Amino acid sequence: MRRENHRHAESTTDSRSLLSVPCLTLFLSLARCIASWFLHAFLKMARGNRTPHPNCSKCKHLKAMNKERKEIIEIIEQANMNLLRENNHLEWKNTLNELIGDMLEARDETIKKLSEELKQANGSLKRVSEELKDVRGTCAYLRQDLQMERDDYNTLFKDNIRFWNSMQHLERDSKNHKRNYQLLQDRFAALVQEHFKSTTK
Repeated sequence: MRRENHRHAESTTDSRSLLSVPCLTLFLSLARCIASWFLHAFLKMARGNRTPHPNCSKCKHLKAMNKERKEIIEIIEQANMNLLRENNHLEWKNTLNELIGDMLEARDETIKKLSEELKQANGSLKRVSEELKDVRGTCAYLRQDLQMERDDYNTLFKDNIRFWNSMQHLERDSKNHKRNYQLLQDRFAALVQEHFKSTTK
């Protein structure tokens, strides 16, 4: 809404400036015509009032008037030059206003394009965020599975340690049984020899 109000204000300002420029140009043209008419009239009067009697008082008065007319003519010419410069300035200002209008239109088009690209980027960002949520959920499930596998591995490792300890105990018991068995065999052999010796006597 603010952007539309801003554009309406800009268009109103541009239309006012565009309407004021032709009026001012018409006024300057009319002033130039009036100045040219006065200049022509003064030149005609100056040419018609030339006199071959420079020593009389009337001629001196006319001479002074001609001098004043020349000064007025110079002032009018200077004003005409100023009006021309002002007209050129107004033309440059009009051209500058047109350039500013083109720049504003280009800026509006650029803003529209950037807003569309921003909308597309926001849509892509939403999709990426949804995919990231899915990936995070998958990672959570994988962490749970990994923790379960670690627990199973720790359990198997502990069972392996217990099994290894049991094997060590069994190996020691087997060695003891072998030693006891060997002692029993030696003792049985000794008893058999003693028995044979006693029977032979």
